[in-house]
Amino acid sequence: MDKPPMYMKVWIYLLLRAQHTDYNDLIRGQLITSIPAIQAAMSYYIGFYKKIPTKKEIFGIIDWLRRTDTSNYSNHLPRCVRSPHESNWKGPMIVTQKVTHNMIVTICNYEYYQTIIYGEGNNEGDDEGLMKGTAGEQYKQECFDNDNNGKNENKTSCSDSDKAESKPRKISFTDDDYRLAILLSDLMTENNPDRDPTTEKQLKSWANVCRLMRELKGRSVEDIERLLRWSQSNSFWRKNILSMGKFREKYDRLTLEVISENIKPKKNLQLNNFGDNNPYPKPDVTG
Repeated sequence: MDKPPMYMKVWIYLLLRAQHTDYNDLIRGQLITSIPAIQAAMSYYIGFYKKIPTKKEIFGIIDWLRRTDTSNYSNHLPRCVRSPHESNWKGPMIVTQKVTHNMIVTICNYEYYQTIIYGEGNNEGDDEGLMKGTAGEQYKQECFDNDNNGKNENKTSCSDSDKAESKPRKISFTDDDYRLAILLSDLMTENNPDRDPTTEKQLKSWANVCRLMRELKGRSVEDIERLLRWSQSNSFWRKNILSMGKFREKYDRLTLEVISENIKPKKNLQLNNFGDNNPYPKPDVTG
């Protein structure tokens, strides 16, 4: 790909964030993201300076990924439909669809990229290398069918852990997200030692809210942590921010509060205090 490295970074990011299984309204190979979220994911540090790609740069990369030569398609087929064996196929790498504040990205030929990643012997030249990529999924399906039909008495069966791994993970937060959830819980406990302890289920739910703030709004972990600490140190907001959901809801309001606090003039500031050298004496209002 004769393009700058940022093109490859965005492409790999989209591949890794795409759903591996159908989940909610998304199908396998789709993801919900936004230009600010991709900007945040592609940012990096040069010393102490944080370099963030511009919206124009990210939009240009997305636009390049979805360009296509429609002459290679049949009119009645969706643009992303193709056989994984058509090595000479030409078309878009992604298709995008606008939704509220975000966009749905569909990875075209997602199955093809998965067989390349997980397959063995892809350099052998046949279809054998492509087919090996799905061997694990075929094995699990066969085990599941055998278990249902009662035919696995003398055969290797899927363990409970294999079946658990085949289920889609509903909440996929990072360690940083979970750390922020613990931070909020600890700060709330400092403010109110008699509060009920935060349960593990609540912490995971809060961590998922942090994930949504990062992915959908492009918030950085550092900014979220800084604002969390401020909200729990403020005498008013620490009585109102009692969950990560409420924090996410009031994020913009809290940001404005911090800005207004930083530019507020100091109290008891005496203006025009020139003393005896006041060049503007009070006017004489007597008779």
